[in-house]
Amino acid sequence: MGNARQGGIRPATQSSVAIDFYYRGKRCRERIKLPPTARNLRYCENLLGQIKVEIEKGTFDYATHFPGSKRAVQVAAKPAALDTLEQVLTQWLAQKEPELEHSSLIGYRRIVDNIVVPRCGTIALRDFDRIAFKELVATFDESTSAKRINNVLGPLRGALDEAVADDLIPNNPLDGFRVKRRAKANAREELAPFTPEEVQAILGACREDQVRNYCRFNFATGLRTSEMIGLCWSDIDWRKGTVKIRRAWVMGKMKPPRPSPAFARCSCCSRRSTP
Repeated sequence: MGNARQGGIRPATQSSVAIDFYYRGKRCRERIKLPPTARNLRYCENLLGQIKVEIEKGTFDYATHFPGSKRAVQVAAKPAALDTLEQVLTQWLAQKEPELEHSSLIGYRRIVDNIVVPRCGTIALRDFDRIAFKELVATFDESTSAKRINNVLGPLRGALDEAVADDLIPNNPLDGFRVKRRAKANAREELAPFTPEEVQAILGACREDQVRNYCRFNFATGLRTSEMIGLCWSDIDWRKGTVKIRRAWVMGKMKPPRPSPAFARCSCCSRRSTP
């Protein structure tokens, strides 16, 4: 689309301008997405002049001028710093998998896949600064509690701490920041347990004895559903009339036994069981 202009600038297509220069002994060709009008060609000539000055001064940052370029990664002093937050978080989760409990790992993956990545996953690690972080926090509506937001930020905080330790970024943008309590979101809700009439209605609606016994035992002890599912016959001491809660079924996997099981009284049979 025409001859090369002075300084390595030439029209490439009807919607782009080719720029040509040498960096670290290698010839670099990039395209600027601008129509090759006289004005845009002059702009690209000035840009090329600025690039050459920065190269001489040692301040040239390839990824700043050409963020989508493959060569930006090849010539970067710290290529991993150009990874997106999605890549960084995926790698961090893979590293933490042997250390985390099964339920924690699933929770972190849900946070990363469903919340963090859709909102800021395309941002490069080195470009995720305090401003980008505050923009992320601003995406949560007022109904989201401070505790929930801080929990969501947990995996991101951990991944950025690793990046600081690896000397990929100078500091963690989340350092010193914690979402303050939100009055609306943290308003105390009153518990509404089943009334005796409701309990009897539920038990009366159970068609099978096994289901009815399950519900009666659950009402009397207050066990979590995961703890109920995790019960085994070996947990019952028929002579003492006690039940030990040793494990829980969480996220499709049995959690290991507790170090010291606790006990509570079961009102349905006047025996003790765990809370």
